[in-house]
Amino acid sequence: MPGWRGRWGNFKQWYDDRMDVLVVAGMIDRKLFSKILPLMKSKTVANIYLVRRDFVAGEKITCFSPRGILRTNLVLAELYRIMAIVYVLLRYRPEVVIGIGLLLHGLYANILGTVFGKKKILLLMGKNDLALTYPHRKRLQRILLRVAFLADFLGTRGTRSRKWLVEKGFAKEKVFIPHNVFDFGAFSPRSLIKKYDMIYVGLLSPYKRVDLLLEVVHKLVSEKQLGNTRLAIVGDGKSRGKLEKQCRQLKLRHRVDFLQPGDASYVCDLLNQSRVFVMTSQGEGLPMAMVEAMSCGLPVVIFDHADISDVVLHGENGMLVRPGDLDGFAEAVSGLLTNPDLYKKLRVGALRIRAEFNQPYSLEGIRAVWERVLVRFGR
Repeated sequence: MPGWRGRWGNFKQWYDDRMDVLVVAGMIDRKLFSKILPLMKSKTVANIYLVRRDFVAGEKITCFSPRGILRTNLVLAELYRIMAIVYVLLRYRPEVVIGIGLLLHGLYANILGTVFGKKKILLLMGKNDLALTYPHRKRLQRILLRVAFLADFLGTRGTRSRKWLVEKGFAKEKVFIPHNVFDFGAFSPRSLIKKYDMIYVGLLSPYKRVDLLLEVVHKLVSEKQLGNTRLAIVGDGKSRGKLEKQCRQLKLRHRVDFLQPGDASYVCDLLNQSRVFVMTSQGEGLPMAMVEAMSCGLPVVIFDHADISDVVLHGENGMLVRPGDLDGFAEAVSGLLTNPDLYKKLRVGALRIRAEFNQPYSLEGIRAVWERVLVRFGR
């Protein structure tokens, strides 16, 4: 048994080995915590300095966010964030800088982290972040990719993205997959009356392309495949007004319900009142709304891009459609909703993810992934 000197020495070594991290991020609170909770619970991390437009409190977190006019004015808010990052780097000297999302958070984290000689981790959020936001502007793509590659480690959403990054020249051993923390207990199947044939849950932003989903519903209704189909759109965002106008133009007001977002229990009830989860986004990584739906037993119909095929297996727990193929999307939805045997098969397959992904999406599993990366930095 070590004496008190030995125990003190062990404690001091553990304390000295812990590190401070600077996190630059955006996102809604729930998504943010699903990403940084492993850092909050990590024994390797002492303090988290968070630079974000919206204030948030949490274990180990010191948040720097603009207030008043600095928050409401976009330019002033971004200038504040840049100054806050520099202040934290000078005042607190964190060992690691983490950017969540390439634009603009990752750019700030990688460029300023490099200037101050810090270790850097960049989490790429999806297709948009993989330098594909500007497919016809190759020079800008190359610049964004070079800035992304300033990071010492890149975190991505799945195997397809990891392969793409390696093909572009980033070292394979420095690409890791930190899933979001997900509680399968919060999204479980319930015996509720089905009110909706389809449901979409998520932001109403341009890259989500909910307008394409409305086109799909119009096809199903006008071509009499599913004349009485109903869609629930759960979410809010700057595209909502345009989408409601599109709904009226397509004469879908009685076929589509726009519902406000809510907490996990509220969303879980809506999912269990629906039959199929649908998403026509063109900028996803691996959407957690899709995982929530499958955890409730909903088969999904979704475009096959980014890392979605890591979870959705075509014909087993959902239907993968070639991106942009609205006729194929409508056919997949129609086939699923009119074929009871196929629907039952895919529903059973969707529910299997509760067991298959329970460990990889658990706090303990993801914390272990993070600590294997952080320990390589050390002090």
